[in-house]
Amino acid sequence: MGLSATGLGSGMDISSMVNKIVEAERAPKQERIVKGLNDVETNISAYGRLKTSLDTMKDMMYDFRRNNTFAARSSVSDNPETVSASADHQAVTGVYSIDVQQLAQSHKLVSDGLNPKAKFGEGQLVLSLGGRSATIDIEQSKSSLLDIVRTINSHPSNPGIKASVINDDSGARLILGGDKTGKGNQISVAVNAPLTSPLMAMEYKPGAEMNAMNEMQSAKDARIVIDGLATVSSGTNTFSDAIRGVEISVSQLTKAEDGPVTVTVDEDRDKVKASLEEFVDAYNAFYQVTKALAKYDPETQQGGPLVGDSVIRSAVSQMRSLFSTPIEARRIHLKPLASWGLRPQWMGGWKSTTACSTSN
Repeated sequence: MGLSATGLGSGMDISSMVNKIVEAERAPKQERIVKGLNDVETNISAYGRLKTSLDTMKDMMYDFRRNNTFAARSSVSDNPETVSASADHQAVTGVYSIDVQQLAQSHKLVSDGLNPKAKFGEGQLVLSLGGRSATIDIEQSKSSLLDIVRTINSHPSNPGIKASVINDDSGARLILGGDKTGKGNQISVAVNAPLTSPLMAMEYKPGAEMNAMNEMQSAKDARIVIDGLATVSSGTNTFSDAIRGVEISVSQLTKAEDGPVTVTVDEDRDKVKASLEEFVDAYNAFYQVTKALAKYDPETQQGGPLVGDSVIRSAVSQMRSLFSTPIEARRIHLKPLASWGLRPQWMGGWKSTTACSTSN
């Protein structure tokens, strides 16, 4: 039988007919593929929301442990302009009296009056401060007083000595000041030059009977007396080890007529409560996320993207177990949250009516 091309000459749109047949075959398959992709994207987004919510609580619980939130301490000074204090979780609660007898200060030297226009000549200055030293070369062409100051201040190995010049009735004076306080940070200046060199006017040796430069301010440690008995010294105006877990900062001497400063260290219940309330908010957000992801409406027969998913049930179950298990820490005994008056939404809504109990 011979082949015929019926319709090729009859004006029928064969191409359009073929396209419609192909489209009719493709449409349901494409719809299923698109729906599958949308479902996958929806599930990925849903798991992402769940993970974000869980990560928030995980980070907060990690911070609780790292920062020892439940053992937080507060410190209050009755004269913060003289003595201030901060306490960490290791501090023992108590009341302490602080008498500030001496403040820490840095070492300062001053020269006699010098000629600011004179050349001091070639040589070396060996500057030392607190065990650190630097040898500074002075060139003949750059040996004026201001040149020497600039050379000292710009030297890469400067141990922490700042040079400056002041002018008074006796002439220009070289000032050398250390950048650290404490009696262990004294300045010394050794001069490598002929005895007749003008540079010798900058020599200074701590403890020597005769020095070319004069002590403008001695290097001193800070000194406090705690509770009228313990005398403690520090190279700075901060005391970190005088009272365990308490850092004390002093800024001025106590006056005899005012008496010592009282510092009170106590449990910081407000901080603990604020941290718990923040966690409560994070849990409630997690609870709402799980409800939205796992909900099912029997009337519309529509469910959330993770309805029936075991991941949701497992996460909620573990959270419930966590909140109903007593926890004991080294310096604090924590009861289940429900015993503090904190109830999650699956127990009737969160409340915060009682403070947690802590013990030393």
